[in-house]
Amino acid sequence: MSAYKRNKGKGEQSIADILGNTQISLGRYDQWPAWSTGVPAIDAITGIGGVPKGRIVENFGPEASGKTSICLLNAAEVMKQGYKVLFLDYERALDRLWAEGMGIDFEAVDENGELMFNVATPDTLEAGFDFMMTLLDRPDFGLMIVDSLPSMLPHKVVYDPDFNHETLPMYRARVLRARLTRLNALLGGSVDDNGEMENPATIFFINHEHTTISIGGGPRGPMSNTPGGKALKYYASMRIQFRPAGGKEFVEDIDPDTGQKVNNEESSKIKAKLVKSKVSKPFRSIMYYMKSGEGIDIIRSTVEMATARDIIHRAGAWYTLPAGSSLEKLQGGPKLLDHYRSHKSDYALVEGLVVDLIKDTEDREITDDVDDAMAVGIQNLGGSQ
Repeated sequence: MSAYKRNKGKGEQSIADILGNTQISLGRYDQWPAWSTGVPAIDAITGIGGVPKGRIVENFGPEASGKTSICLLNAAEVMKQGYKVLFLDYERALDRLWAEGMGIDFEAVDENGELMFNVATPDTLEAGFDFMMTLLDRPDFGLMIVDSLPSMLPHKVVYDPDFNHETLPMYRARVLRARLTRLNALLGGSVDDNGEMENPATIFFINHEHTTISIGGGPRGPMSNTPGGKALKYYASMRIQFRPAGGKEFVEDIDPDTGQKVNNEESSKIKAKLVKSKVSKPFRSIMYYMKSGEGIDIIRSTVEMATARDIIHRAGAWYTLPAGSSLEKLQGGPKLLDHYRSHKSDYALVEGLVVDLIKDTEDREITDDVDDAMAVGIQNLGGSQ
């Protein structure tokens, strides 16, 4: 209304004069600018090589499915490009050793002596949003991670002893909707011809997935939902679902107390699915393995994707490595994986070819049916399930 009153009676004006500083440029680029997640297979299903800059992204799924690990790997990639990261640890559960294993350097500082990886533990939902909205004014932040949404409690819930906790879900959803509306207005901005954004910070919300039992007239059986209402689903430009895919691998060990042989779980299979995307084609999926005590098996997922896309050619039990590798052929999937784990230069070559394939904007369908192809790759590379 203020713009209408300001321009009323001034005759014909240009669009730029009418819109003023609310008009932005979207630049010239083939796809939305993105931050790499650090896992080439997940970068592939996003369709843009990672998570979109200047947007809200939601990772959701059950426990132990790799949601926080993906965010930490993403943070390490953002820091490599010289941008700062904010981690809002609402759960008070960030493990420093685990984060360092994901590539986070807690001691890294910029030229002004400010930390590159910043951790805060807000007491309320409002405090966390205030931190983010204040830091969004600074162009040196590339990623802000909220871990996790169910642990975000509004100020009234925390400090009002008379608050009726039975109304918590609805009340939190209303507060979250209002805050997300304000936060979303500060994100993004103009994009230049090189795809660089005025305010490139991506907001990562980690969310849980709860199972509910239908007892009314609706569908029978267990169903799942995510806390926080529908506002986050609406404002998120990308939503990635993480779920256990059922496959587990075990390693034979000796119990130190009994001296008997036992099978300890070594890794579990996880399926990541892009359930919403405003910047690419949704509903792509990929499978990868979480190794016990180590996190996401990036080498294995990359090699499996290279095999599925014929970067590593498979004929029966034999695998032909790409040109420039130290070996020409290897027999058996386990030997192939062992080779890439011990020969970093050969793995860097394959990883580079996979990344180039992901960035090839002329091949927009590179991940169609890749989950089926990689399912075969997983069974062959990993041996017994």
